[in-house]
Amino acid sequence: FEKLRKGMKWQRLLDALAFVRELRKKGALEYTDINFVLQRDNYQELREMLALASEYCVDFLHISFPCGPLGDNKEVNVGCPAHPLFAESRHALEELKRMHASMEEDRTAIEAAGKSVPQLMLGGV
Repeated sequence: FEKLRKGMKWQRLLDALAFVRELRKKGALEYTDINFVLQRDNYQELREMLALASEYCVDFLHISFPCGPLGDNKEVNVGCPAHPLFAESRHALEELKRMHASMEEDRTAIEAAGKSVPQLMLGGV
């Protein structure tokens, strides 16, 4: 996270997510979402991102490949079939889908534990 988001600190993000979770629980927010841009330096972290989204009661987890100038960067964009990590990134996406399906099956227990089962939004992936 800190490598990709220059100047940001992981703990600051976690604190912000905790704050937003409380606002959501109080009804001050209609929904919460996280946008995750899948790229070379983070595609292996998809499962952890779903777990994090669940922990912080996020409603939607949007997964997309880079677009704009970053999308044109063929070194970073694992969504490009010519990228050497394309197959691995696809495998990571399939693992994410399996994990999400498992979470859906356990929804009642997950929600009873105060967590959520975020809806996956796979934009162009």
